[in-house]
Amino acid sequence: MSNYTIRRFGREDFQAAAALLSLIWSEPVTAKQLQEEEESIPPGQLHYDEEGRLMGWDRPKWVAVNGEGEVIGYAIAWRAPWNEPGSLNVTLVVHPDERGRGAGRALSREVREWACLVKASRLVCFMRKNDGASLAFAERRGYLLERHTFESVLDLSSFTDQALLPSIRSAESSGIMFVTLKDEPGEAQERKLHELYRIAPIRTFRDTTRISPGLRNGRNGTLTWRACGRSMYISPRTGTAMSAS
Repeated sequence: MSNYTIRRFGREDFQAAAALLSLIWSEPVTAKQLQEEEESIPPGQLHYDEEGRLMGWDRPKWVAVNGEGEVIGYAIAWRAPWNEPGSLNVTLVVHPDERGRGAGRALSREVREWACLVKASRLVCFMRKNDGASLAFAERRGYLLERHTFESVLDLSSFTDQALLPSIRSAESSGIMFVTLKDEPGEAQERKLHELYRIAPIRTFRDTTRISPGLRNGRNGTLTWRACGRSMYISPRTGTAMSAS
């Protein structure tokens, strides 16, 4: 078994983290993308509801460094304002050449210790269903298979929207306009979006998953405005959800 040093993530680690995450995500990510995402999210603010359950958001990260000073493992425990009270999402990856030597166990231990410190009641991770080694790793640490999720990737380099044009023209002819929030910035537009989420008979994430109850929170399932404004969204990119309480 090799010896590893576990330390908190630093700004110098974005490149290594991007390389590791690109091994398990369906699409590669760059250090610049990770850093820009990090800088767009406000500092963590955790708190607890009236039942003592973990609320708010945060995203601490750790890396595993081998004897040569190379970052060979990465872990993040994160929650967003709309996550189920008490839950934390976990992403943990170790370079394939370094697996089975203790780095993953050490990172997992750090995550669990922090989760206990903040009184989280549930950890959730996502992994591909054909990754038997990772599934077994999670099961040995008390995780249980909860559900299967699915993802679709659209190759924009070969995609053509010609089949959609008649439908778009038909909608526009009825007076509907298609714009982005970038085209219509400001708090007033965000509040309109909030109102749409509140009243529209849409199917929220709560209908399909226990870990991400859409943009709804609170005991009565109501929406808070900031939940659907400029708040962050971090999407799991893999296919099997496992949780440990």
